[in-house]
Amino acid sequence: TAADPTYQQDVRRTALSGDLSKAYGKDAMSVGEDYAEKHGVKVGDTLTVAFKAGETAKLKVAAITSDDTNIDRGAMYANLTTAASYVPADRMPQNVAMFGKAEEGKEKEAYAALKSAMAEYPVYKVQNQADFKEDL
Repeated sequence: TAADPTYQQDVRRTALSGDLSKAYGKDAMSVGEDYAEKHGVKVGDTLTVAFKAGETAKLKVAAITSDDTNIDRGAMYANLTTAASYVPADRMPQNVAMFGKAEEGKEKEAYAALKSAMAEYPVYKVQNQADFKEDL
């Protein structure tokens, strides 16, 4: 999965080893702990990754993440810019989720404003953390 470097903060992913922020560096990635254990993968290893609708790449494992989570269990991550280096622009998948962070103390106002702004687009769903947890 290609993601923005802030994604790991948004969903509060935990690195069991390595540095998760470095997994979003050039030609780097993270893997989940179950995959790492099953395949003997360690931080610093280089994996050959086949991007769907794109080329293969050799990416260095910068972090192994905990699979003790309700979302993204077993997911492997690389930076969007890394994916864009190996997947043609016209074949790059569209976003399936977007996250935003409000200024401290302005969460309710930001949530209400975003819900209002997106109301005319029924295909999009605006949620705060409480809404998201209810869906789990």
